Amino acid sequence: MRTLALACVTGSIVFGAVASCSGPAAREQAPEPALEVVVLRFASAQELAQTLGHALQSTDLRITADSRTNRIVLIGAPADVERAESLIGQLDVEVH
Repeated sequence: MRTLALACVTGSIVFGAVASCSGPAAREQAPEPALEVVVLRFASAQELAQTLGHALQSTDLRITADSRTNRIVLIGAPADVERAESLIGQLDVEVH
């Protein structure tokens, strides 16, 4: 599911920061940040956001948990977002 706008969510947990660049040369070379909203089926958004924040702390990925809809919002470099989505797919599983 792709989203073009991001609304402010009360009670969100945010880890990391999106890298900022200044000057025309930096803006031309910086890749456009990707934004993905991931719907979770089994895992808690807040718990999984904490796990992702610890596992991917070396990246400039912003991870926000929306506990109301049990979704995770990822903003960052496309490669970092893909890594996070892959990890979410491995962790958002039914536990027996």
